[in-house]
Amino acid sequence: MAGSGYYVRYFGGSWGKTLQTVILFGAFLLLAFVTVSATFRAKLRVLVAKNFFTYRYDYREEWLKFTRTLTTAGEGQPIEDICVRSLADLVESTGGGLWLRREHGYSQVARVNHPRSTPSSRPTLRWLHSSDAPAG
Repeated sequence: MAGSGYYVRYFGGSWGKTLQTVILFGAFLLLAFVTVSATFRAKLRVLVAKNFFTYRYDYREEWLKFTRTLTTAGEGQPIEDICVRSLADLVESTGGGLWLRREHGYSQVARVNHPRSTPSSRPTLRWLHSSDAPAG
């Protein structure tokens, strides 16, 4: 942005300072947007990773990290919560939920940064609750 502002000011004639100010304001506005928007930051991170870095995602290492997290679980914390937190960390999510199928249908057994849900509160859970597949 500084380079384009200098170029506009140098070759812009009488409008050079005005265009330089507009470009600088736009740069600050873009910086503020990037700072505030988590979605935009995530998309920008993916764009940069895809185009400027080689693909270095090691599934074996991630699986070992997940396994270590499950085996070194803290005392007094349910394994379901640890599993949800580990999977959320794996996909860079802030939270999630875990539902298990019981005799009466699906029920939420664990949640991390996620609202408590019932089968009637979400379309996917309604579909799972109404499916006739036997519990396995």
